Amino acid sequence: MKLNILKPRKAGEMPRALYILQAIMAIILARNLWTFFVSFLATASGSIADMDIGTLYLLVSSLYMSLSAVYTMLTLQSARKVAWRGAARRAFMIALTGYINEYVDRGQSIMLFQDSMVVAIIAYIILFLPSVRRYYTPPLTEGGTILDWLKYIIIKPKDRNYVYTFEFKDS
Repeated sequence: MKLNILKPRKAGEMPRALYILQAIMAIILARNLWTFFVSFLATASGSIADMDIGTLYLLVSSLYMSLSAVYTMLTLQSARKVAWRGAARRAFMIALTGYINEYVDRGQSIMLFQDSMVVAIIAYIILFLPSVRRYYTPPLTEGGTILDWLKYIIIKPKDRNYVYTFEFKDS
């Protein structure tokens, strides 16, 4: 039995590699919820005014990353290019928060910066697979080069395939 996870089974169906990305987002969700609850329990005995900035950062960032992981998991299957862009940006945020957590968390996080970087790299490898890029390419348009997709992560180019004009007739 040959297992091929890189190609979709049918036209229009989500590539199997994106299921791996959804599983990675589920792991990120579990990690961030763990960090949130550990940080919350550490401050439960005191008031918010007594909380240090590091713990406040961990509470806010872990809650934000949990919500963004859920959002990414739900939008990946939409086949919209904006969902691909959001997943790519969240992969960057995973690495960035992992880096900041190295200096802030004091042992409360279960994923180190190196682990966050590995997860982000795996996410980018999956997102830049040809079958995944083809899945997120709108119908009747060209897929573009990898450089075009990298630019799309940072800036949203104008859609030159469609030009909309509004004409008003005087009555």
